Amino acid sequence: MTMPGTVLESQFMNFPAALISAGLGAAFLAAELTFYYQPAWINPDYALGLIFSMRHSKARTAVSRLLINPQSAEFSTLRSVEENAAKYVCGAVKAKD
Repeated sequence: MTMPGTVLESQFMNFPAALISAGLGAAFLAAELTFYYQPAWINPDYALGLIFSMRHSKARTAVSRLLINPQSAEFSTLRSVEENAAKYVCGAVKAKD
């Protein structure tokens, strides 16, 4: 006779629970792949672009020089665009007057 919680009892897995959790995991994965959604506040392109793009930092500096209060500038959605062999930086700036 074995006691509850002994080694022999803990060797057996709860198969119905394992099947249910695997099914739920597969359903959530399928839903994510079908209905991909990324909130606006999660934007890896924005962060990586700021780290690796010299054009973005030059554009920030140029715009900041035009502002009355450059410390209040908040840049968002900066992206590099190439049109007719010319390179531009597009984005939004929120600043105080």
